[in-house]
Amino acid sequence: MSTIREQLLFMSAACMSLLWRFALTTTIAASLFIMPVPFLAAVFCLCIGALISAFTRGGNWRIIQLLLVHTLGFGSFVAIIVHSSFDGPGYLPDLTWLKNLVISPKNPLQWFTQVYFVLSSLWFWICGSSLISTPRSYSNICQRFDVGTAWFFAMFLFRFFLDWQHDFVITDSGSGALLIPFFLFSMLGLALAGNRSRGHKKFIPGYKGIGIILSFSLTVLGIVVAALSLFQPALRQGAETGYSALKAVAEPLVPYFIKIILFLFAPRKTYQASQVTQQNDKAAAIALPQESWLSDSAQEILSYIFIGMQALILIVAVLFLGWLVSCWFLSRSPVIRADDDRRQFQLSFRLVIIQVIGFLKQVLRRIFPKRNPAADELYSYLLGWGQYSGVQQRIGETPIEYGCRLQSHFPELSDEVQHLIDTFIMQVYGENHIPASALVQEQIAWKRMRHPRYWKMRLKMVMFGYV
Repeated sequence: MSTIREQLLFMSAACMSLLWRFALTTTIAASLFIMPVPFLAAVFCLCIGALISAFTRGGNWRIIQLLLVHTLGFGSFVAIIVHSSFDGPGYLPDLTWLKNLVISPKNPLQWFTQVYFVLSSLWFWICGSSLISTPRSYSNICQRFDVGTAWFFAMFLFRFFLDWQHDFVITDSGSGALLIPFFLFSMLGLALAGNRSRGHKKFIPGYKGIGIILSFSLTVLGIVVAALSLFQPALRQGAETGYSALKAVAEPLVPYFIKIILFLFAPRKTYQASQVTQQNDKAAAIALPQESWLSDSAQEILSYIFIGMQALILIVAVLFLGWLVSCWFLSRSPVIRADDDRRQFQLSFRLVIIQVIGFLKQVLRRIFPKRNPAADELYSYLLGWGQYSGVQQRIGETPIEYGCRLQSHFPELSDEVQHLIDTFIMQVYGENHIPASALVQEQIAWKRMRHPRYWKMRLKMVMFGYV
């Protein structure tokens, strides 16, 4: 599978996991009248967790190091969001705002809002961290789709129950509308995961009838659900009318039904049974032997021995559990082979980040160039300017030929191009060293070529090939 498709599959799986989680947390927050996690905060939380897992996975790190890195990243993210959301006093590096935030008087609802915010962010962070380690196979994408659909169905059922029973309408920021993008990303993910292999697919013989039956059953089920949704008011009115009629007809017969049920299931107490029970209790009380001081001491000693054994077993269990946890903390994460798909995806992801950083450096270098560039540097700037303007230097083309071609496409800048070309030829081919401080006219020419009033002309050249 190509890298672009793998990245699209990863994006689809991430969006599927994000959308139903955000819709669920928003619905719960709206039903409890508390502030939910903002959508951008949830997206950044999931992306940062995925980035840290991508850079640390396969590096043979210790588990405790991974936990510390994730704890530091999640703590920093929550501190920034809490400081900006809850109006914490003071600057972020100064931790006095955190102290004031904790000791400031709050009602229980405000404390619950902050705890819910932190737990929701932690859920998104764990989701982003698990995206890197979870295989993106077809069965896994189908499982994500099933889980998301089930939670969306439970969310809509919960909203319908509150509206029907308690006349309480949940007003949130469109969490129900996230179902449509969830299905769109699900279809994209299922299509990409189902077509990962380029081999020939053969269907198992004998399952054609089962497929027809399932298709027919799903079609009938969809028609029935649509019909019930369409005729729901009429069905509800009919059910209420039938219930009222049944209640009016069966109301005179209720006392007789109660007497019959009491006769069949009520307990029967007789005088002889109670007398025999009292005699047996008296005989058992007489037959009990009198306890002596020796039996009391033995019971006390046995109770101390039993408590000591329980304490010893608890201490051994705690020590054994601590030893297992320490071994797990000090163990190392597995090393991923270089030919693994996930490793290739991580390498391509890092390559994309490096390319983006390099592009930003080039943009900053062109926006803020050196104060006094030399003649060869000015010519290199001219080559980049021509390339981004749609006139790239051809193989074997001399500076004079390239300058003439630039002048033919941009006649308004012919003097500036000629200044830069002549200076470069004089220094490189004529072997005349010109100091950078003496290139005043050339620097003015280069500054004029980068003026925004020529951007329209350059964009037209790039898009249509002429000015």
